[in-house]
Amino acid sequence: MRLVVVGPPGAGKTRLATALAARTTTPLYDLDDLYWGSGWTRPTPETWHTRLSEVTGRDSWIIAGNFQPTMDIRLRRATHVIVVDPGPAVCLARLARRTLGIYLGRTEELPRHLRAEGRRQAGRGLTRIARTAARYRHVELPQTHRLAHTHGLRPLHVGRTPDPTTLLTHLSLDRSTRCA
Repeated sequence: MRLVVVGPPGAGKTRLATALAARTTTPLYDLDDLYWGSGWTRPTPETWHTRLSEVTGRDSWIIAGNFQPTMDIRLRRATHVIVVDPGPAVCLARLARRTLGIYLGRTEELPRHLRAEGRRQAGRGLTRIARTAARYRHVELPQTHRLAHTHGLRPLHVGRTPDPTTLLTHLSLDRSTRCA
């Protein structure tokens, strides 16, 4: 299985992907962990492309995250796409809760390389992230659909984070996630 899990910030992508990876023993890759270095450093475009190519070149994986400009490279090898979209109000509430949690010291929500920096970076980019969550359905979702269909994939939409076992059963029974 090569599964792309996308959705607006705060949708529950990582939570769902983590549960699916645990039930299937499929390696999980979170794009924030792959992308961000300590101090919020960005990789060079060449390094970023190499990292994604290495991951997507493997036999099986679950990749959680958006990074819309890299959608094509992931969808090219994907067997399934799940869009987690509980709605803007839910996402914005989760983002507020996540940010408050980070300020209070719960750094597990941060990308792996940033956890040691903790709350010092908690509010970084929050306005931009909230704006992305609010406009996801109108901007990024249509782009994702177009790209998925280009690669013969039909995204499976879920609202609030579904039961992973039920979702896996659906994915194994429903061959329509890849278009004919």
